[in-house]
Amino acid sequence: MTGTPEILSLAVRAGLLSGGDAISGAAHVVPVPRTNGVHCVQRRGRPIAYCKQPGVASLLDGDDVVGAERFALTRLHALGLTPPLIPHGGSTVVWTGVAAGRDLLTMSFGGTSSARLAESLGRMLARLHTAPIDGSVTGARPPWPLLPEPLPSMTTHPASHDRDAVLASWREPAVLAALRPLATAWSRCAAWTHGDLSATNLVVDDRGEVTLIDLESAGRGDPCWDVVTLEQTLTSVGLPAEPFRQVYVASGGPGAPYSPAWRAVRALVTAWQHAAQPDTDNQPIVEELLLDARRNAVLAQEDSP
Repeated sequence: MTGTPEILSLAVRAGLLSGGDAISGAAHVVPVPRTNGVHCVQRRGRPIAYCKQPGVASLLDGDDVVGAERFALTRLHALGLTPPLIPHGGSTVVWTGVAAGRDLLTMSFGGTSSARLAESLGRMLARLHTAPIDGSVTGARPPWPLLPEPLPSMTTHPASHDRDAVLASWREPAVLAALRPLATAWSRCAAWTHGDLSATNLVVDDRGEVTLIDLESAGRGDPCWDVVTLEQTLTSVGLPAEPFRQVYVASGGPGAPYSPAWRAVRALVTAWQHAAQPDTDNQPIVEELLLDARRNAVLAQEDSP
């Protein structure tokens, strides 16, 4: 993985910094907590660009993080959905400009501003899901519960009660039966999807406009996955989901309404995220999420023809 001196050198060659900035100490490289290797290049404390490299999990799972993000940025920036791509870095690093604003996790909300922000998110997501798409857009990998086997990176964790419980719940016949139609339909979907709409991947400026960052999971997929994920994100940060849903549908978003099976997928993915955290007692949270997954799997079966 490229280290701080190499990142500074690349930034100078890309024209983002001067050699004097690097030598004088005016430039700094600050790591950003992400599953992949993300660094913020700063000049005198002000962010000027971000640099991303594949993390360990991505390498184990065979993900082309750099190629996927570069392609998504190239195709979606013209729609005003992403920060600009900085065309530099070769095949091992992708550079992006800085998205104006703050991510949802660091914002505070209240009153009518909460509803307006939820509506803005609905318009943004509908714009993504109805963006032009053609055969050059490759299929995004579906969320792991829709795969036939766990991802390689999931098998590297030491055994634990919580992780074993998540995988055991996923393999229950009722859950597998509910998820099977989603897995079958995924490859037939024809919409741009982000794939990881967590609070830290949604940046909001002073006008309420939303920018999507971290697009290594983007590609052709089922928009329902984005919708159910963003609804969970809204709930987690205290924003109302109903205004988001109403504006998303009114703006032509194709991912709602969705089957309860999607809520089961979301619960399984979140349960694994909690179970995979080292040195934490997340058993009560994991158990509640697995109960939710089973409950929604049953509802999906009841709703199926």
